[in-house]
Amino acid sequence: MTISDSTILALYVFASILVAGGAFCAYGFNQLTHLRDKCRQTLSGLDVQYKLRYDLIPALVKVTEEYSAYEHDVLKNIIQLRSQEHNLRKTEGQEKQTVELQLSQLLSQILIRTEQSPELKAGTVYNNLQKQIAEVEQQIASICTIYNANVTLYNTARQTFPLLLVAKLWEFKEMSFLGKV
Repeated sequence: MTISDSTILALYVFASILVAGGAFCAYGFNQLTHLRDKCRQTLSGLDVQYKLRYDLIPALVKVTEEYSAYEHDVLKNIIQLRSQEHNLRKTEGQEKQTVELQLSQLLSQILIRTEQSPELKAGTVYNNLQKQIAEVEQQIASICTIYNANVTLYNTARQTFPLLLVAKLWEFKEMSFLGKV
């Protein structure tokens, strides 16, 4: 039995389509994986900044308590939120972001209120802590912006043809944005 030229040509065309399809799937999978990993890496950097802020809070509380007893309620709320943040450290989602937002707001309040205390404002230790916390808060805001940009790239790629086919095939899930922290 002999194979005709048209059958051989059809087999070559079919094999070429399979190879091209496989190459496309590999490229699409790698592209989506890369984008998803950038999002995860950015989120990891955000957790580092949250931990740094978490570690600065006791020093701020101590210095502030030494100078301003009238801020007791604000300090108590910060300590409570710090404890909640510690308990939520390994979780993700809206609850953690809500606690982080509340913590940022309370830190802002205490920094504003202590500006009214000349003794505290003049303290070198307090000034250094205030600068460190402001830097950490700025880093958190910057990383949130970068994370949301990475999520936009990832979600757009997974919703756009032809990567949409690869995303559905390997079940690349949509990632959610961070709110203001």
